[in-house]
Amino acid sequence: MTTVHIKNDLTGQFNIEASDSTVILHKGVTIDSAANGVDEAATFSGSTIVIAGNITTSGLFSTGIRSRGAGADITVAETGRLSGAYGITATGDNALVVNEGRIVSENRAILINGEDSRFINHGTTVSHSGAAFETGQVASFAFLNDGRMVGKTGLDFHAGDLKAVFGEDSVVKAGNHTIVTNTADGDTARIVNHGTLAATVEDTFPEAIVGGAGSENIRNDGLIRGQVILGDGADRYDGRGGRVTDGVVEGGAGNDQFYLSDGGTRVVEGIGGGYDRLTVSFSYKLEAFNEIEEIRLAGRGDFRLTGNMQNNYLVGNASDNRLFGGDGQDGLFGGKGDDILTGGAGGDGFYFKPHAGRETVTDFTDGEDFLVFVPGKDITDMQDLLDHHLKQTHGGLLISGDGTEMLLKGMHKADLGFDDFIT
Repeated sequence: MTTVHIKNDLTGQFNIEASDSTVILHKGVTIDSAANGVDEAATFSGSTIVIAGNITTSGLFSTGIRSRGAGADITVAETGRLSGAYGITATGDNALVVNEGRIVSENRAILINGEDSRFINHGTTVSHSGAAFETGQVASFAFLNDGRMVGKTGLDFHAGDLKAVFGEDSVVKAGNHTIVTNTADGDTARIVNHGTLAATVEDTFPEAIVGGAGSENIRNDGLIRGQVILGDGADRYDGRGGRVTDGVVEGGAGNDQFYLSDGGTRVVEGIGGGYDRLTVSFSYKLEAFNEIEEIRLAGRGDFRLTGNMQNNYLVGNASDNRLFGGDGQDGLFGGKGDDILTGGAGGDGFYFKPHAGRETVTDFTDGEDFLVFVPGKDITDMQDLLDHHLKQTHGGLLISGDGTEMLLKGMHKADLGFDDFIT
């Protein structure tokens, strides 16, 4: 085990020549090289590299730090500076790269290409014409940013199992494609954003996050500027407490789930994009041609849900809600509370379930609409319902039992039969 302290300026490349070596470039000391700054061959492993000084490289393909051995531990300290064509390249497995200083490159700033590797950034990473960060094709990768990362393109991941966290002080900016996950079928990308992810290109649809064919799981309570394109696969976007500006959140061919806490973020799904579910805690109206099949209300509050011309399934919360199906064949379930349900045009289904409070159906049409009946302890089957749980009122036909009342406005006992139910 060898420890080398570089306390004087060097001209040319410094080579690590043994495994388990420690190299420390002290504060205020400079390596100026036409080749690489610090270089470790693949035949060595377990190196520790600490840069508190400056590395400047001038070669067309030169790299500030190039590590090819396994188990590398690379730290650019707060006073450390790297500048040149490329910043850091670590291609061995089990690498840990930490930046607390400043890395500025003309091309790609950082490449990590080994299995089970990690990157932590508390400092600044800049690429003028390339990616701020990139992984090779690896099975798993862990990424943490609480600093600033800027590139012509942003973060380019190629990991089967990606875990990426962006802290409250995190800022990632790129001309376009701020984050690209490149997931394949069966891969998973987990992204948590508490900071700012921004596509800065002057474009009609700048792309902040671009998913792949795998499963993207995104939690955003920060700010995303630009499109969020989830791609194919069964994806999840949780934007509660966060914002997406200058773009929308777009699902793909899989069965996707979305969660929103306010109307500042738009979610869109194209025709044939799987069975998709949106959960909101505010009044929401589904845009025309937006094929989100299921919309649910969460939290507390007397909200409205409005579907579109597609076939929608609308579900209320425990408060007093108003649900409007719109055109199409819709399903409406008010949940607990005192709810008003309007199916609209098309054959609609109204859900009668135990312990659902009071539901008022404003436009039940005999022969077109139907009741979706879920048995309980009081109402055991449809025959029991028809024989013992119907009451004609001035306002319409009242069904009651198992903690639920449903008023079918304008209906009469004689109008309701077995053909009006499905189970």
